[in-house]
Amino acid sequence: SDLSQVEIRGVRIEPGEVEAALGRHPDVTEAVVVAGTDERGHTQLTAHIASTTEPAPTTAQLRRFLLEWLPAAMLPAHFVVTNELPRTSGGKVDRRALAETATGAAEREREFVAARNRTEEVLADIWRKVLGVERVGVHDDFFALGGSSTHSLEVAVRAEAAGLPLKPESVFLFGTIAELAAEYGEPSQRGRTDAPVVKEIGRAHV
Repeated sequence: SDLSQVEIRGVRIEPGEVEAALGRHPDVTEAVVVAGTDERGHTQLTAHIASTTEPAPTTAQLRRFLLEWLPAAMLPAHFVVTNELPRTSGGKVDRRALAETATGAAEREREFVAARNRTEEVLADIWRKVLGVERVGVHDDFFALGGSSTHSLEVAVRAEAAGLPLKPESVFLFGTIAELAAEYGEPSQRGRTDAPVVKEIGRAHV
């Protein structure tokens, strides 16, 4: 859809603004942001990005970059990075083809992968409680599950209580449990003074 404005979780967003911000990234050749709906009927944004850089920018890098320009509520739920965007015979970006690509990406992300270690188990349990969903896979996207900036604060509070010094913005940057767990390591335990997360907690309270 070529809508100039969409409403997502009560926030009015102009996809063109998100496209403009992505266009400032040095590794992004072109960016098109399209609105679609998930299986629960919620509106979501998918950013389609053309990049010829090797390796291509990761979702976490793109999210971190966007947070310098935009509020967290405007971040797309999905990022699809390719070498070039599909074109119509007239040379314009083929938004219909992009919508089909987005559906395929969302379906791939929905492939369920259960928690594989203690950190992922802790985070999956927190996400289930905070987001009110029955199951959370390690590759499920926080936004795609209905997460918001308010939810990220609650996730951070619960994670801290569970021994993971999670910052709310990390939830936006990394987006999935697998990426968060890889970034933060094992939850701290009493007596585990050698664990880097314990030192991180100490720093956080200085």
